Amino acid sequence: MNQGNITNESRILQIVQGFTESEINASLIIAIQNMQNQLNVLRGDFNEFVATTIPTIGVNIGTPSVSQILQMTNKSGAVRNNGELVIISSFDQAFSVTTVQDVDGSIGVVYSDSPDGIAEAIADDDVGDICVGGVANVKVDADVAAITAGDRLI
Repeated sequence: MNQGNITNESRILQIVQGFTESEINASLIIAIQNMQNQLNVLRGDFNEFVATTIPTIGVNIGTPSVSQILQMTNKSGAVRNNGELVIISSFDQAFSVTTVQDVDGSIGVVYSDSPDGIAEAIADDDVGDICVGGVANVKVDADVAAITAGDRLI
């Protein structure tokens, strides 16, 4: 019997086959150790993903009051300015825009940490700062429709 996968059925089978309590407990310990090993592998994979795919600039991703900034390439075909919403590509550390409503996926905001809040425009194919979490000012157009807190922007 595979001692790494303990299910209700396998436990019942052990009892029916006359396994002693200590043998069942040993199987459970092995199963728990295997699960802990799998979690450690997943944790390592996640940490590697964060380190290689999300190159943050010295910020803690879990801190909502701190802006999390990524250096990303503008692939939108036009200049992008501070406060514009962008769609993040998960493949090439780039961003673009969309005219499609109800887009699912990762979004960001063109960001600048300049004291006056005015960012240099990010030309097409140039690299710029994109805020993916925390606090950022967002440009919206209330002429199209009324905007209230909590509205979906894309």
